Amino acid sequence: MINRHLRVAGLAAAITVVASGLTGCGSPAPAESVATSHSAEPTPSATPSATPEPAPDPLLIVSGTVADAEGQSLAVTLTTTSVRPPSDQDRADYAASRCGLANPAFDPFANPDTRVVTLEVESVASAGFSGWTDARGIVVTGSLYSGPIWEAEAHGSDPCYRDSRVTRPGTGEARVIASSTDWNLDNAVVGDGGITLTQYGFNAQTVDAMGLPTGLTSVADCVATPSPAFDDLALTLWSGRWGAHNSLPEYCFYGRGAGD
Repeated sequence: MINRHLRVAGLAAAITVVASGLTGCGSPAPAESVATSHSAEPTPSATPSATPEPAPDPLLIVSGTVADAEGQSLAVTLTTTSVRPPSDQDRADYAASRCGLANPAFDPFANPDTRVVTLEVESVASAGFSGWTDARGIVVTGSLYSGPIWEAEAHGSDPCYRDSRVTRPGTGEARVIASSTDWNLDNAVVGDGGITLTQYGFNAQTVDAMGLPTGLTSVADCVATPSPAFDDLALTLWSGRWGAHNSLPEYCFYGRGAGD
C-alpha cells in the first residue's frame, strides 16, 4: 500500500489599496494616493493523519467445533500468521522436542525450500466448560506448539513429542515445517511454494492410546477459507489434488492429501 501525502502550498497575495480624498469647499484637491502592499502568510501545509496499511488476508483459516456426548465443546480456529525460512530458534525448538526420534539423523530443515508456517490457534469453550482432562481433545497438525491450550498427543510414541492436542479454551501457536522433501514434482519449487505440500487442520481424538473410544466422534461446522494467493501458489507448483480433505467425520483439513 502506498500512502499518498497531500501538500497544500501557501499562496502569497499582493493587495494594493488606493485611497483618494477631497479637501476644501467644493474645490477638488490633488488626489493623494496611498499604495499599500501586503504579502499574506503562507497557508500551513496540511499534515494528513497516517493511514495504517491494512493487514493482508491470511493465507488460510480453518475452523470447526468438537463436542462430547454431554454437549461440552471446544470451537477451534487456525489462522496463518506468517511464512518464513526456518530460524535458529526453530531448529533448537525442534531438537529439544524430538529427543526420542527413531531416526535422529532426519533433518526437516535440510532442504533449501523449507519454510515455517506459523498459525494462531484459538479455542473457545461452550458455556461453563473449562476443558477436557482425560484423553479427549483436538489434535492439530503441526511440528511445534506453544501456549497454555495444549496437552501431549495421546497417540505419540516419541517420549519427547509434546503438545499437539487442544484440551482447553485459550490461545496458542502451532508451527508447521513444510518442504518438498519426499515429493515427486514436475515443477521446481519457487519461493514459498513448499508450504503447499502439506495439510493444515485438525481432527477430533476419537480413541485414546489404548484404542478405546473417547466419546468424541466428529468435527461440526468445518470451514476452510483459503486466500486466492494460497490456491494460486499451490496450483502453480503442482495441479494435483488440493483443497478440503475431510474423508472422515472427525477430520477438518485443507491442503494436499498424504497420497498425492
